[in-house]
Amino acid sequence: MPTPHRAAVAAGAALVVLAATVPATAAPPPADPARATTTAAADARLAPASAAARAARGAAARTPWTPGAARADGPTCTKGLIIEHDRTKRYLAVETGYPGPAKGMLRATVADPGPKQHFEICITSAKDPGTLRAYLRSAAARRFVSAEPELPGRRAGMVRAGAAALSANTQFLLYLQGKGRVYLRANANNRFVTVERNYPGGDDEMARAGRDARGAGELFTVYTADR
Repeated sequence: MPTPHRAAVAAGAALVVLAATVPATAAPPPADPARATTTAAADARLAPASAAARAARGAAARTPWTPGAARADGPTCTKGLIIEHDRTKRYLAVETGYPGPAKGMLRATVADPGPKQHFEICITSAKDPGTLRAYLRSAAARRFVSAEPELPGRRAGMVRAGAAALSANTQFLLYLQGKGRVYLRANANNRFVTVERNYPGGDDEMARAGRDARGAGELFTVYTADR
């Protein structure tokens, strides 16, 4: 019978033999730079697009609005429209949370428009082939758009979605320029709608019927919304 010392020596020898017969784990192959680049590109394609990127893609794919012909039996209306200010490349939004007379103010502030920036435009008659009488309604505010020439100071002529019913202040002339581009002239004061880019605070980028003549700052483009 082996002694305890001999048994320990035999067990140690067996472990040495076993370790010698187990193959060593191979080192991982070096990373493939080309594969890493391909994977990174795929990850970038799957990453959520920024608001600016979505806006750029959307603007390129949007369909300019084509107004329907005026009818004798009632207005010709188109829903789901978005309105871009050509100079700033921002879309009109309705400030439904503003207090008092500013409630419903239109401001050109949105780069990537959604359902809250939708408008309905209704053609009521044609002054001539390139000039249409129309009214607008905001989907977000559920109010008609009007010009407010009686407001004091810098807000005189402010355009806002605040009218519950149609009136002289909700009427606009649309001067068609092709491919959805229009000038809007308010019936309320006979002035063209512009965007005030240097107003302070929450009034900045306010839409206002405040120009006697039309120019680049008074041009808007109407598109059919894509979402």
